Formats: sequence, C-alpha cells, structure tokens
Amino acid sequence: MLVGLAEKAILYCSLLTCSRDENIRERSPEVQASPSTPLEILGAVGASFSGGEGSETPYLRTLLCLAFGVLGFFWFAFVLVGCAKVGDPLPPVVNIPDPVRNLQLVQVGSEGIELVFPITDDTVQEVRVFRECAGEISEESQPLTRVEVADLAVGIETGTRIFRDSINGVTGRCSYAVRLKGSSRHWSALSDPVSTDQVLVAQAPLNLRAKVLEDRIELTWDPPRQNIDGSKPANLSGYLVNSRYSSSEALYLDKDFRFGESVTYSVQSVCREGNPLVLSLPSASLTVEPKDIFPPEAPAKLMAVAVDGAIQLIWDANTESDLAGYAVYRRVTGGSFERVSSLVTVNRFLDEAVPSGTLFDYAVSALDNGENESPYSEVVTVTLNP
Repeated sequence: MLVGLAEKAILYCSLLTCSRDENIRERSPEVQASPSTPLEILGAVGASFSGGEGSETPYLRTLLCLAFGVLGFFWFAFVLVGCAKVGDPLPPVVNIPDPVRNLQLVQVGSEGIELVFPITDDTVQEVRVFRECAGEISEESQPLTRVEVADLAVGIETGTRIFRDSINGVTGRCSYAVRLKGSSRHWSALSDPVSTDQVLVAQAPLNLRAKVLEDRIELTWDPPRQNIDGSKPANLSGYLVNSRYSSSEALYLDKDFRFGESVTYSVQSVCREGNPLVLSLPSASLTVEPKDIFPPEAPAKLMAVAVDGAIQLIWDANTESDLAGYAVYRRVTGGSFERVSSLVTVNRFLDEAVPSGTLFDYAVSALDNGENESPYSEVVTVTLNP
C-alpha cells in the first residue's frame, strides 16, 4: 500500500512539473481515473489549475508539488500510526509469599513456647502470629502479635526463625499458626496450625560435666529423677544437647571441637518427640576450654648409617593431624642426650658435625602444634670411622 502511494506521488509531481500538454493524460490512465484518495484528489486539483492547455505557471506547479509532498508525508505517518497497535499493559507484579508448610512447635518446661519456621524469601518483612487457646484458628482469627523478621531469633537450622511465647497461667490446649507479609504488603495464607500437648514434663538433667580427650570431649550428666510436678518416674525419652544433638543416654561425644576454642554446653530432657516437641528447661550451662596437652606418638623404626663423613638418620613418619615436626638428639654413649637440630619437618636428618672414631647414640622425638613433645624413639648407636 505504501509503495503504491509513493509511486502516485512521483507520477503527480511529474505531471505538474514536467508536462504542458494534454497528451500526458492519455499516457497516464491513473490520472483519468476517478479520484478516491487524498493523493488522487490533489492530482485532480492540479490538473484543474493547469486548465488543460499548459497555461499553468512554474510557481503554481512548484507550490502544488510541495503541498502534495506535505500531504503525502502526513498520509504516510497516519498509515504507520494506524498499523502500530499498542499492546495491553502488563499487570503489576504482586509478591505474595508462600505459606509456611512446616511450622514446628516446641514446648519448653510448662510455660515456654517456641515456634520454629523457615523464612527463605528475602522479601518477607513481617510475621503475623495467631494463637487460640479456646478454639480453632481460622481466617477470621485475630492475630496475637505482628513482629518484624529482623526482631525474631535466628534458628539453628539455616534460614529458620524462632518466635517465643509464654503460656504462663493458660490452661488447656493452645493452637498456633503464622502468616508472612511480602514486599508488596500482601499476606500469605495461614500456615497449618500446630498445638500444644498436655504431657508430664521432666526436670532438667543435673551435674553436667566434661572430660577433654585427644579426639573428643565427653559430656556426661545425671538423669532427672522426677517430673516438675514431683511425680515419678521422670517422663523421659532421651536428651537434647545444645538444642541440636540427640542422645538416648546420659552421654554425648563432641568430636567437632577445636583446641583453644571454648565451647558451652547445656542439656534438656526430651519428654515428647515429634510436633510438638516437649522439652525440659535447660540444665545449668557448662563452658569448656579444651587445651592440647596430648603429645604425638614417639617416632618408630629409627635407623642410622655412616655415609661420607656424616651420619644419616631415617625413621617412619608420624600421622598426627597437628604434627609440627621432629627433634633429633645425640649423646656420647653413656652420657646425656643433647638436641642437635632445629625443628625438622621431614622424617630424615643428616648429622655432618659428628667427630669420627667415637660411638654415638641417637634418638628422635615428635612435636605438635601445641608444642607437646613425644617420648624419645628407640635409641640407635653408630660410629663414624676415620
């Protein structure tokens, strides 16, 4: 369509500027056709002004050609705008958080409640907590409180948060649920509700103690004898160390400690497993500062050989993870050992400062990063011949 209009524009300008006789009309059937578009109408007007006898002036032809060009430009722009359809606007992005799917309720003692739930969406800003102790939670329930995510305690598991509540003086079963608010101020649906359970709560473990060994810290404690209401035996199904590690007996082995780094422990009695999890109050805490007082093993299979005016020593390498190196000792047979090397980091040593013709005893010890030194290796005797 646009190409046809351009052709007509060229044709009409030719008629107005380049011809003075009526023979052109005979050669251009489009001009003689009935005008139907603005371009054709303008061409007809130009022909009427020419009078059919070539009486038009050059100024008139130029003026008509310019007017024709301006009208053609606007016609072309009109067609383009009409063909370009603007699409429907996109709807605004609404951030509605997913509801919490795994809300965990922890009863601590007889009065404390902890709600533990994941918040992995960084756009969540606020949490609405619901509690009903005389009925069921529904969409019409009024929230117990609203709290900023930044004000919640951080859970042990990555991405989890903790809300703490007290049910001091509340009797019966209480249900909890939560909602999350996204950045667009829309709230998620309610989580599935969780409820407290009426079970006997045992007393906290007693007399927590620790023993530091080379590869572990051994925690032991005395089991509770009764429940917090004085009833016996204690309602006990196990223990929880530092709110994370489960144990079925009054013993826990911590193998993830590091010498020189203090660690604090507490233990709770587990009275009910699952959801809700029912725990005793924590035991008195115990802080341990493990120190490395454990030397490496003595090096084994020490051998000594006289070679080219020196004594070559070699032994089996130690395998301790904190091994720093070895020390080499020498003595005249029957005398006292003296250290003849700085710290040796490989399992061999060449003694080039030994006089010839004398019997010498050699021994090697191992040292760790805590500067603990092993006993001597077995002693070997050698002489350097003159």
